[in-house]
Amino acid sequence: MTIQKTLVIGAMIVPLAACGGGSAGSGDARVDALAQGIVETGWNGSVNDVANLVDVDPATLPTTADLTGQVGVAVFNTETTVVGDVNATADFDNGALTGSVSNLAEFDDTNECDVIQTCTVGLLQELTGTLDLDATISGTAFDGDISGTLGGSDADGGPASIQVDAVIANGNGVFGTVDGDLTGIANVGGSVTITSGFGTETSAIGGVLIIEETQ
Repeated sequence: MTIQKTLVIGAMIVPLAACGGGSAGSGDARVDALAQGIVETGWNGSVNDVANLVDVDPATLPTTADLTGQVGVAVFNTETTVVGDVNATADFDNGALTGSVSNLAEFDDTNECDVIQTCTVGLLQELTGTLDLDATISGTAFDGDISGTLGGSDADGGPASIQVDAVIANGNGVFGTVDGDLTGIANVGGSVTITSGFGTETSAIGGVLIIEETQ
C-alpha cells in the first residue's frame, strides 16, 4: 500500500527470498532479521522449498519451546512492506502454537535488490496494535491463524483501521532444524481490510513467518 495507498506488507519479500547470502543491511532491525532468516533457512517462496531446513523426528521435539522471529506479508499489486516481530510458545505435548505479532511497521521498498547488501527500505510509518497467533501442531506440522486489528494513517494523514485475517497458507507450516536450532517456517496467506477516509478495501496477502527457538 501505502496504508497511504492500501495496506501493505511486502513486495521486497520475493527479492529477499532470491538472495544468495550475506548479511542484511536495510537499516531496520526488523527487516534485517527477516532477510537474514530467509537466507539462513534457504526459503525460496514455498515451505516445500526450504534448502537448509532439516527434518526432525516428532519424538525428539521438546515438551515446550519459546520461539521468536518475524513475519512479513505482501499485499498484492503494491510496492510497500510490513514486517513485525513474533513471540510464540510451542506446546508440542498439547499440539498448540500460540503467540503474538507486535512492533509492526510499514516500509517503502526503495529499490529492487538482487543481494541483501543492496536492499534498502524507507520507513513509512509504525503501526499500532498487536496480532494474535493461534495454531495447532500435529507432529512437526502446524496450521492456524494470525489475526487482529492494526492502526495507521492514510495518504492524507487521517486514521486508518487495518483488519488482518491471515492464515498459515495451505496448512503447511513446518518445524525442523537450521544449524541445529529448532525452527518453524510457514507461508502466510489471507487478506487485510483497510478502512479509512478513502473507504474500505480488501486485499489478498502472501508472505512468510520464520521463528526460531530462543536460546
